Amino acid sequence: MWGPCFFLHATDELLFECLALPLSLIQIASTAHLNISVRQSALLVLKRYVQHCWSDGFEEFTGPLASDGIKDRLRDPLLGLVTDEQRKIRLAASSIVSKIAGAGRFTLGLYLRVEVN
Repeated sequence: MWGPCFFLHATDELLFECLALPLSLIQIASTAHLNISVRQSALLVLKRYVQHCWSDGFEEFTGPLASDGIKDRLRDPLLGLVTDEQRKIRLAASSIVSKIAGAGRFTLGLYLRVEVN
């Protein structure tokens, strides 16, 4: 009747309703002195959040839709992680930025600001 996929999906929905989740995950991922596995895991969960909540145009979208305020607070730290010293962090962050860019949510100005720094 209800298999593991049902409970995984139900857990995602409950987790993604927590407004502090994406901000907490980006803070963990941005903390350089933490173990790289912890930072990478935070980014992997953040990627799931982005897939399910960033844009209702995403195939994976289940909601709730992330607020503009949350999106604004995630953009700069995500772009900063693209230039992190750790390769695994750069790759994970780049994957998220690429997904968001596919939704048309990053502007050229944001990319140029990162390149100038």
